[in-house]
Amino acid sequence: AFETSLRRSAGMSGYDEGGVYVNDMGAPMDEEDGDSRNASRIKYREFIRTYRDEQRGTFIYREQLLAHYNAGEYYLDINLDHLLAYDSRLTNALMASPGVHLALFEKAATEAAELIAVSSEARSSDIPAIQILLSASKSPSTIREMLSSQVSRLVHIPGIITQAGKPQPKVTVATAVCRNCRHHLRIANRQGLSNIPLPRVCRAPRTEGDNSERCQLDSYQVLPEESDFVDQQRLKLQEAPETVPTGDMPRTLKLIVDRHLVGKVTPGQRVTVTGVFTVISSKPQEGNGRGKNGAADALSIREPYLRVVG
Repeated sequence: AFETSLRRSAGMSGYDEGGVYVNDMGAPMDEEDGDSRNASRIKYREFIRTYRDEQRGTFIYREQLLAHYNAGEYYLDINLDHLLAYDSRLTNALMASPGVHLALFEKAATEAAELIAVSSEARSSDIPAIQILLSASKSPSTIREMLSSQVSRLVHIPGIITQAGKPQPKVTVATAVCRNCRHHLRIANRQGLSNIPLPRVCRAPRTEGDNSERCQLDSYQVLPEESDFVDQQRLKLQEAPETVPTGDMPRTLKLIVDRHLVGKVTPGQRVTVTGVFTVISSKPQEGNGRGKNGAADALSIREPYLRVVG
């Protein structure tokens, strides 16, 4: 989790910006068939419900989930070492394809919360999505070790927080309406840095033989009052001085945190973060970075960042 997995040294405790146009958040969901994803989700749910601390004789995650739920805190701290002991193949899949498996894990945690709430006679209606926060004892990597082979994988990186932006609303599910025919559409957004992919063509159902005029292109607009939002914050992580080679400048990495992780750290704190290493394609400002190919050159401009999950 961010409070525990953001290990501090001794004595230290809106919408996305307009420059982001493309987001690459790891393997797409269709790389695994539906049966495989469903089996993984069930395994995650049973891990939460049945994993037992043999020394204390307690169900760690079942009790933690119920305690957090009763306190109105909808997150779950998961130690990857426990998941590895429970199912090594499932853990390897999570490490290799976090874009797919974190969504399954969070859905499984929400299902487990519903089951636990019913069995404990707690209130079980309208349970929000449970956020999964990960930690592990694995040796961390440095920022300068983040290469192309690490893109879309789960990594652990130590450093010092040097900047912390203000929390901003991040749309998770947008309600869009067609300006012509008033057709409503719910569109799920990706996590991390991303914009809502509004369809260019109206998707209102048409019956056979309907010869009415079609809606014009780009007719959808977002209704903020009917959309769902979460808090999101941007941070900057810098290499610790003792890890920087002599004569080199410290390197930095942008971090994106959301929901329960927002507002947990301040500049100057030493942390170790767990997250999904990914890249975005940014559109250069007009007059800068444009070659003969125009917009095609913009796609080659890549900026790495870490979507923090613990």
